[in-house]
Amino acid sequence: MRVTPRESLAHTGLIASLVGGIPLFGVLYWLSASQGSWRRVLAVHVVAVAVVAFGWIRHRGAFAEVTATRVIKQAFFRRHVIDRDRIASALIGHTWRPGSSEAVPQLLLRDADDRTLLRLRGTFWTLTSMESLVDAVRVPVTVDPETISLREFYEAHPDSAYWYEGRPWVSVLGIAVAFAGAFVIMSWIMFAIGVPSTLSLTP
Repeated sequence: MRVTPRESLAHTGLIASLVGGIPLFGVLYWLSASQGSWRRVLAVHVVAVAVVAFGWIRHRGAFAEVTATRVIKQAFFRRHVIDRDRIASALIGHTWRPGSSEAVPQLLLRDADDRTLLRLRGTFWTLTSMESLVDAVRVPVTVDPETISLREFYEAHPDSAYWYEGRPWVSVLGIAVAFAGAFVIMSWIMFAIGVPSTLSLTP
């Protein structure tokens, strides 16, 4: 039995890339045409398309599968493989999405000592997929009817959080790095096509 992540995530990401990329590269091609440096923009454009294509392919290749002996979760980067005989129980709970009143399902597969072996998040997987996975594993399942915050969920199941979850500084650092990276890349592109930018200006 195999389930796949939400297709809407890939569609949303593709649409966002098109909506943001078309006007951006349109302006860059227009600016570089008069400078004769449009080939440099084309090279950057090819790289950007390759990155988006890589993300699309990796998302389409993700799955969670139950075989006769194992449970396999192929995430965006990493693959998790668990022997079915290690799974003793399952928990399906719901957490509030940060900054929203929408509830997100959470699935935990646990061993006999209630340690988390595998987690599926509702951000990427539907509740139907989680229920199908639990039915295929055939272990006792507990459904928590109460919706709680992510912080409460991590406190109740401290071994379920990924390394970056529950750490606000990671989000702040990620945003800062993303903005700095975008600034440097755009300044480099403007310099490469012969348009003055912040990095190319000298006092």
